[in-house]
Amino acid sequence: MADARPRLRINADDFGRSPRVNAAVARAHDEGVLTSASLMITAPAAAEAVALARARPRLEVGLHLALADAPAAVPHDPTLGLTTPDGWLRRDPVRQALRITLDPRARAAAAREVEAQLARFRASGLPLRHVDGHLNLHLAPPVLWALCRLLPAYGRPEVRVPRERLAPALLLNPRPLVYKVAHAAVFGLLAPWARRALRRAGLPVRDRVLGLLSTFDPPDARVLVGLVDEVQGATELYLHPGAAPPAEDRELAALLAPEVAAAVAARGVVLERRP
Repeated sequence: MADARPRLRINADDFGRSPRVNAAVARAHDEGVLTSASLMITAPAAAEAVALARARPRLEVGLHLALADAPAAVPHDPTLGLTTPDGWLRRDPVRQALRITLDPRARAAAAREVEAQLARFRASGLPLRHVDGHLNLHLAPPVLWALCRLLPAYGRPEVRVPRERLAPALLLNPRPLVYKVAHAAVFGLLAPWARRALRRAGLPVRDRVLGLLSTFDPPDARVLVGLVDEVQGATELYLHPGAAPPAEDRELAALLAPEVAAAVAARGVVLERRP
């Protein structure tokens, strides 16, 4: 008989962005409840992150696809508008999403960037377990269409689509209110379309994806325990350990907190750790 208990994958984004992020991810996996990480394959500390992942065979790793605020895989072309002369993808995610969606040249350039980052991940030798997007730009329609076209050749990994209830997130922590309400509204409209497109392409999505509504007020252990109550079916919970210095890193502290592990066990949730 299949195990009907809810399943939870706890993921760290921005793996490879800096040595500090890498150290936080490694510690949260070794000593805490972190089960997976999303690798920013073009970032300055990506090679170190790959080495850390290879030394931790139980850590699942996916691609943290970056189309803004990160180094690009494709060389700068001033006619396309995606990158700055230093080779970085433009930093404003809203303008970048509009550029990719509305400008045919930027749309084609984004598809090439997606393909180049997937190829670079494959060259790392790590199995591609999932795909998500830095600042969720993977859900811009042209980017998602590119993923639907390309990912069947990469083993059909799971793709992140945020699905999180606003009311519980506000009860756990109402700050920042405008951010949470706005993001809940935007992704409440975008997510159903994205889930349908991914399923038509034969790409798996989770029943719930938690973390979007905590991004700009990082969760402490109390909030993380509350989010465990929102686990339903196959769920992903994503965080950003290492975004703050160690002494101020609430997310790393929460991932290491014994009360979080105890809450997972008490609620009958299965942490998706590789054997």
